Amino acid sequence: MKVITEYQCEICGHRYPTETGAKNCERLPFKPQFNIGQIVSISKEFGWFDGDRKWVEKFTAALYAAKKLRFYYVITYIDRDPQNLHRVRYHIATKAMSGKQGYRIGCTFDRGHLTPTVVKNPPIYVVKTSGDLLGEKADFLI
Repeated sequence: MKVITEYQCEICGHRYPTETGAKNCERLPFKPQFNIGQIVSISKEFGWFDGDRKWVEKFTAALYAAKKLRFYYVITYIDRDPQNLHRVRYHIATKAMSGKQGYRIGCTFDRGHLTPTVVKNPPIYVVKTSGDLLGEKADFLI
């Protein structure tokens, strides 16, 4: 009989042949770069919207015609990515979309998907009307 000893990261469950490997995995940082309630933008552009026009960055007829509308989003919730428990997952929502046609809320990450960027000096209206979205969670990527 042969006894095999493994060590498991208590965060993600990955198994290692050494205690050091598991401890190093557990030490991986979980540092959100954003805060709940922050107004952000993502690189995705849309050609349509069915919500509040004030949640659209720089709305013009030309941008609408060119399908290059960008929306303001609010960080509604922060948790760990279920597929990689060491990765920060951000839930973001916009009022530029009603949710009837999709994309009102979704998830994204610090890297590897649609990376959020902080909007400096967001419109006061967007900040004031974002509060009811806080705490909402999405089940899919945006």
